[in-house]
Formats: sequence, C-alpha cells, structure tokens
Amino acid sequence: MQFICSKKNPVLPLTDYVSIGDPLLISIETFIGYLKINLQAVEGQNFRITGSRLARPDSDFSIPFYGESFKSVPSSTFFVITHDQFGYTVLFCLSHKDLESYLEADEDGLHLVLRSGASRDAKQTRTPLICLRGYDLKALLDETLQLALKITGNHGRMASFKSQLPSWLDYLGWDSGVALGLDINHEKIISAVKSLLSQGVPIKYVMIDEGWQQLALNGKDEERKWAMLDFEADKERFNRGLKGLVVDLQALGIHKVGIWHGIMGYRGGIHPFLAKQYDLPPDRYGRYYLGSDLGRTFQFFYDYYAYLKEQGINFVKIGDQNAVSQFDKPQINATALYKNLQAAIQAAANIQFNQPTINTECLRNENLFYWSTSPIARSASTTDWKHPMGLMRSLRNHLTNCLWLQFLMQPDIGGWITHGLLSEHLAIFHAFSGVCHVIGDLPGKHNKRLLQKLILASGIILKPDEPLTLCQQSLFVDPVHDTKVYKAYTFKGKAGIIVAFNVINDKNSVNESVSPLDIPDLKGDTFALFSYRNGFLGLVDKLEYFDVVLTPSMSDIYTFVPVEKGIAVWGCSSYYLAPAPITEVQHEEEVLNIRCLEGSPIMLYCEREVLEVRRNGEVIPWEHDFKLRTLKIDSKLLKTTEPCYYSITFE
Repeated sequence: MQFICSKKNPVLPLTDYVSIGDPLLISIETFIGYLKINLQAVEGQNFRITGSRLARPDSDFSIPFYGESFKSVPSSTFFVITHDQFGYTVLFCLSHKDLESYLEADEDGLHLVLRSGASRDAKQTRTPLICLRGYDLKALLDETLQLALKITGNHGRMASFKSQLPSWLDYLGWDSGVALGLDINHEKIISAVKSLLSQGVPIKYVMIDEGWQQLALNGKDEERKWAMLDFEADKERFNRGLKGLVVDLQALGIHKVGIWHGIMGYRGGIHPFLAKQYDLPPDRYGRYYLGSDLGRTFQFFYDYYAYLKEQGINFVKIGDQNAVSQFDKPQINATALYKNLQAAIQAAANIQFNQPTINTECLRNENLFYWSTSPIARSASTTDWKHPMGLMRSLRNHLTNCLWLQFLMQPDIGGWITHGLLSEHLAIFHAFSGVCHVIGDLPGKHNKRLLQKLILASGIILKPDEPLTLCQQSLFVDPVHDTKVYKAYTFKGKAGIIVAFNVINDKNSVNESVSPLDIPDLKGDTFALFSYRNGFLGLVDKLEYFDVVLTPSMSDIYTFVPVEKGIAVWGCSSYYLAPAPITEVQHEEEVLNIRCLEGSPIMLYCEREVLEVRRNGEVIPWEHDFKLRTLKIDSKLLKTTEPCYYSITFE
C-alpha cells in the first residue's frame, strides 16, 4: 500500500494503514525545504521499542535507543523495531534523491521529519519511509531491505547476491590504526609485524591505516582542513615510500598490503594542486571535492589506484564516508555524490586490483544503497574497548546495527587487540560475529592463547554460518544500563549457538536461561547442551528452558546439538566455535564417522557403549563417561594441520 503525503496534509494515521504482511510505503509530493509529518502512531499492549539513530548529524556510526513508548524515539532515528500483541513493526527511513529523512518524537507523538534540497530530484514524488508488520522479524527485515533497494533505484544488492570476500580475508590481518593511531611510520609497522610473526601469529595481510598520506591545509580560515596533496606517502614517515614498505613486508612473508583513504581523498577533500589536474569543483569554503562528475571522479581513482598498484598495494579501504555530507555548495545532492563516488571507486578498484574495495564507516542513509559490490561495512566504532561499559557499548551497537545491515553485506566492527583485561570477551565476540579478524597488537604484546581458540593450526579463521544476531530476549535490552545478560545466536552446521555476555556485572553472578527457542529455525526435537566454560550440561527438549549461571565479568557459549541415534557431536572443544572444524558426521548402524579439518580433541554426547576409536585407521585412546554420557577422543593430542578421519565403533 502507498500513502502520499503533502505539505497541505502533514498528518498520517500510521496505525490505521499498517497491516500484517502488507508493506506500507509513505511517499511525499514535491516540496523544497522542511516538512514534519505527524504519524499518529498508536502503541499496543506490552509495547517495546528499539532502533538506530545517528549519534550526531555528522556521525559515521549509528547507536541504538530503547523505550516503552514512541515518545522515546530521539531525533536522527532512521531504523525502528517495535513489538506488541500484534507482533513486530519495522520502520525504515530512506534519505535519497536530495531528501533527508528521519524520525523523532515529542509530546505530540512520533513524527517523520523531511528536509529537501532544490535539485531536480526535488521536483518528483519520493518515498522516505517503509513500514512493515508481521510475526517473523527476520523475514520483515529481509523484505524491508529488498524494498529499500528497489525504491532507491536498485543500485545496491542484497548480501546473498554479492561477490564473496577474497580468500585471504579468511586469515588474520594486522591494522596500523588500531595499534598506532595516526602515529605511524615505516619502522613502527615493520617492528609490529616482525613481533607477531616471531610469536607464531599467522598474519597474512597488513592494513596501513590513516596517517600515511601526504597532506596540506586547504580551505577558508574558518573551515581549513587537511586535504590530499598528491598520491604519494608522507616523505618523513615513509622515506622509502609505500614501495619500500611493501618490499620489506614481502620479505617477511606478507604479500597482501592495503591502504586506507577517505572517500573524498581526505577529510578536507583534494588540495588545489591536485584538484586542478582533474578539473574538480570547490565548495563555498574552497575545498575541492570528488563525485560531482562520474567521468572525472573515475579518472581520478583510476590514476590513484594505478599508482598504488605500482607501489605494490593490493587493496584499499574506504573510510571517512560521512565527509560527503560536510561539503557545502548550493545544488549539491549528497545521494548523487555518493552514487558517483561508489561507482568510480568500485570500477577503478576492480580494474587495478581485480577485486572490490573494503567499504567502512558508511551507515549514513545517503550512501546506504550504493554498495554495489563491496561486502564489508563498519557496523560499530572500536574506540571505547578499554573498560567494560565501553565494550558492551561497542557490542551492543554492532549487534543492533547488524539486525538490518547483515541483509546488505558482511558487517565489520574493525580491529581489536589480543592483550588486556577484556581481550577474551573480544575474542569470543569475534569468534561468532562473522566479521573479518584484524588485530592491532603492539610489539611484544600478544595473547597467542586466545588466537589459538579462533584459528586453525593452518591459519584459517573459524567462522559461523550466519552473522551473530540478537536473541528476542535481548532485542529490547540495553546492556550498558540494564544488569542483564546479553544474548545473541548463530549457527554452525546443524548446531545452534548462543553467546551470552555478562561483562558489566562485576559483583554478583547472574542467573539466566537458555533454550532452543532462543534460536529461530533451529531444527531438532532433543538437543545436547554444551557450555564452553562447563562442558556438557544435559539434554534439552525443543520447548525447554535450561537455567545457567554466569559469574561476574564472564561470557559463555552455549551450543545446542541435535541428538541423532543417541549421538550429538559438539566438536573440537579447544575452540570457541567448537563445531566449526567438523566437516562431516556420518551415522552407520554400528559406526560413527567424523571428518575434521585437523587433528584436535573432540567431545560428543554418546548414549552407546564404545568398542574402539580410530584416527586415520589407527586405534587411539578415548575417554567415555557413561554416567554423563560424554565421549572424548584425541584429548591428549597436540593439534595437527592435517585433516583427520575418525571412526567410532559401538558394541
């Protein structure tokens, strides 16, 4: 259903038009300037609400809010989920075609706020809001994003249709920005990478983050900012240039090296010295910007990436994407700029590097739907992981944004460090989040033990089948302020997994329940429940809740494995994602066959008497606790990089 609003009728009784399974598209007739539409939304019984908003108008990232009324919706909100006796309702704002759209509330209720520019796009009817209602939240979000892509011109693609990530992203990377910030140079980067490799940490690629570029101040006095001076690296920090750094990294065995740059070159755009070569226009503050013309923008990035390729660079990471909205000139259409920038960047990267770029820091709506090929987007900031509240804030922001972002691409939360009081929480989160693993360890500061729980002996990172998603019980919980366990779920093969965080409660243990019902679409009737901290906990029926205890400042992993013929294979218990190394489980009448990516201790729930266990044809010891019905094999084995075939024969 489509409802068309106008300045003459700025009222929409939203609740009257929303029905189960029937999308409502709210469109707006031609206008220029500011418009506020009263949505007159009505709340049902046991009403709860959450959503995402920009932290500030110039923010790169969005953060969640929580409440029990529409009146709790803050300004700059673009994504809303509510729940009442009628199920879930999803509201998703579209800022596109020279139209900024967001939700906010006051004493009069919920409002749709619109700001339209004066470009030619303002002379057509546009759709700034999608509303859907139903009982299956995942299906609602899927349909919402598909509609959003269609409405905004089919410039983006759903994640299921995007190209896969390069294979080298299946390994561990190191990021200079996480480790060193802007204070980088040739020697510091080489020292950090050498330190990791000497400790046996299997780094496969290096990201040279912000701080490497040659910059100069540009713009009028009140708006002077650092701008990109040329393509080369800063001559003082990198006296041998990028090529010299790449050569030294290659000598260490690192053959994939990438660089960061801002979407406009840098925050202050392009310096006049370089801008004149491409006939780039200035804004009213004298800052030259990209994106006004697709041809010139493509030529710029084609030449830029050709230069980087000559230096040995293999990929680029596009950050600071919010900078587009900060360039100010009449008739600038932010959506058109984003569209041209993304098209030019992706085309140039595919030509020069034969792969898409890594797009990050791009949760603003104007460019939401133009990630045509890049499968990665930063879903939360990594700047406040130094204390428990900051850690929960980062995890909360990531998981809330991923409710919708996972349908468009593989989310990314950035890098982390393996040492520190909170590093195990970070390791557990990364093990199940599905994001790429990039660390920022300083020389000599490494926790190899944590990494060994994430990565196979061959160096391949273990990943779940789906991005980590909030459980319904945690959907409307703010873990920063509510002293409740924060739960999210994912899958690996037939196993359903719940990751539970109890980070900020530093005094008392917390009683919690876990259930197969926490994991939508989990198949099976009876499950063996395993805890990473406590091993086998017992059998759980499909509709049963199991009480668990999380001690202060602890996280745990609960894996539900369906029981088949009296057997449930948890997996390699020395890993956080225990089922991941298991590639095949085959039941025969008297034999259970297991294929594993490596030789590693394996734990099972087993109701049957065991006669013998073999690994690659050779008999090996096992430990069968028939009272607990747990079977451990290869428990004395040091991990091997070779795939193994296990056969368990029963009496």
